[in-house]
Amino acid sequence: MACVANKRITAAEWNQDVRHIEFQHPNASLTTPLYQPGDVLNIWPKNDLRQIHEFIHAKYPQFKPETVLSIDPRPAHVPSTVAVERLLQDYLDINGVPSRFFFQQAAFFCSNPEERDKMVEMASSDAENAASYITYCKRERRTYTEVLMDFASCDIPFSYLLQLIPPLRPRAYSISSSPTAHGTRIHVTVALLHYVTPWKRGKTGTCSAYLQTLKEGEASIVFITEGTLRLPKDPAAPLVLIGTGTGCAPMRSLMYERSALRQQQQPTDPRKHITFYFGCRRDDSDYLYREEWPLICDAVHVAFSKQDNKRVPVLLARDEVELYRMLVEEDGYVYISGSAKRMPADVRETFVQIFGRVGELSREDAVKLVRHLEKERRYIVEAWS
Repeated sequence: MACVANKRITAAEWNQDVRHIEFQHPNASLTTPLYQPGDVLNIWPKNDLRQIHEFIHAKYPQFKPETVLSIDPRPAHVPSTVAVERLLQDYLDINGVPSRFFFQQAAFFCSNPEERDKMVEMASSDAENAASYITYCKRERRTYTEVLMDFASCDIPFSYLLQLIPPLRPRAYSISSSPTAHGTRIHVTVALLHYVTPWKRGKTGTCSAYLQTLKEGEASIVFITEGTLRLPKDPAAPLVLIGTGTGCAPMRSLMYERSALRQQQQPTDPRKHITFYFGCRRDDSDYLYREEWPLICDAVHVAFSKQDNKRVPVLLARDEVELYRMLVEEDGYVYISGSAKRMPADVRETFVQIFGRVGELSREDAVKLVRHLEKERRYIVEAWS
C-alpha cells in the first residue's frame, strides 16, 4: 500500500515523536471492508541503506551494493536471486541484538586471537563471563552490524550471514481508523522509538527509523491481522474506553466506527454510549487527536500525568457511580489499551474498588465481578511491553 500521509502529532519540542500515518489501498473504489475496527496493521520495515552501504564497504568490499547473488541453498524467507543491498535491507534483521550462539559461531572466523577470545567469552553463559555479554551487547542493544564492525578481524563468509542473522520481521500496530468512516484508507498511530543506551549512544528502532523517513507516495509491504477488541453487537451497549499514549489508536478506530454507524442508524439517540478516558503527559505536548474526541464520543476525560500529576485511575474513581451504572446495571463494556507496565493492573484494581464501594460488595465478590466481565469479554485489555 502507498503511504499518503505521515505527520507528527506531538509538539515539535516534545521528547517523543508520535506519527499519524495513512496508507491507501490500491483499489480506492473497493466496497468490501478491508478490516474490522480493532484489527492490527503489520508493517514490514526496511533497514537503512546508508548503514548497509557502510557495512558492505567495511566488511565485504568484494561486493558492490547492487551485486546480484544466487542463493543456493537458501532459507525460505530469502529469494533465490537478490542484490546484496536488498538482501540486507529487506530480509535480514541486521539491527537485531545477537545471541550468545552468534558469538560462538563468529569466533571461528576471527583471525585476531584477542578478538577470538573476547567472542568466546561473550558466548559463555557461566556467571563469570555472562556480565561481558550483558554489558556489551544486551544493555547497549548492540546490533549484528555493529558487532561485526567492532570485531575487525571477524571475517564471516557472506553466505553464512543467512544462517546466523534471523529474518527481518514485521511490526504490529493497532489500526486507528474505521472502515465505515475512512473507506480504503488505513490509519496507524505510531510512537517512534528513540532512546539512549547506558553508554550514551543514541538508538532508533528499526521500524521507527523506517517510518520516520517514509514519504508520501512510497509503497510499503503491509498486511492485516485480527485484533483483540471488537465493537459489541448491541449498538446501544455503553462503552468505557481507556487508552494511554498511543493506546488511543484502537479506541479511535472503535469510536469512529460506532459514530459513523450511529449517524446511519440512530442519529438522534440521546444516551451516552461512549465514554473515553485518555492518559498523556501534558495538554500542550502529547494530547493526541484532541480536536477529534468530542466529535466521536459522548464524553472525554483526560489525565495529564506531568501537568496535573493525575492518572487515569483517579478519574475513574471520581466517576465511580456513573461507571458502575454503565458497566453493571446497563451491561456495558470496558476496553483498556496502553503500556503493560503498571496501567492495566492499576485500572483493574480501581474497578475492583469501584464495584466494592458502589455495589456494596466484599473484595472477594468485587474481584469475581471483574472476572465475570472478563469471561463475557466485556472487560478486555490490549497492552504491550
